[in-house]
Amino acid sequence: MNTDTVKQLCDEALGRLATALEQGQSDALKTYLATMSRFHKYSLLC
Repeated sequence: MNTDTVKQLCDEALGRLATALEQGQSDALKTYLATMSRFHKYSLLC
């Protein structure tokens, strides 16, 4: 998977998260944060 594809997937996922938060669905944020906490040593910039 190339960098552009990864960036696009991340942008789409963050867009879905923002939409869920705007609709008052904080479970999506909890799931996102739980997932990201497992990858604390990784960076999207590297």
